[in-house]
Amino acid sequence: MVWTAVKMPHCGARVSCYHAPIMLRQICWKERNEEGIRREIRVTVQRGKVRWQFKSEDEERWEYDAPPSVSDWDSLLERMENRYQRRSVSFDDLLLVRREHAQATGKGIPA
Repeated sequence: MVWTAVKMPHCGARVSCYHAPIMLRQICWKERNEEGIRREIRVTVQRGKVRWQFKSEDEERWEYDAPPSVSDWDSLLERMENRYQRRSVSFDDLLLVRREHAQATGKGIPA
């Protein structure tokens, strides 16, 4: 939470307001597939959206359009729950990931 001074449009007076900054949450991990190729996964949670990025060690560029697998969703949910216990992610972000996980995998009831 941050205090900022805001100029009122109708009178020009400056007032202080207390607001929460928009947080960018990024979770990254690496894993190996069946062929032994390492793959890096980067997930960004921001403004009510979950954005996935993938990069294999044999590729030069990040993939932004590839859909995550069920195991990717399971790994993200596990990591988010661990970070929530350490107060590293917000409850709203955790609920968003739980809801998206349930929709994508068909597991559980959306929160």
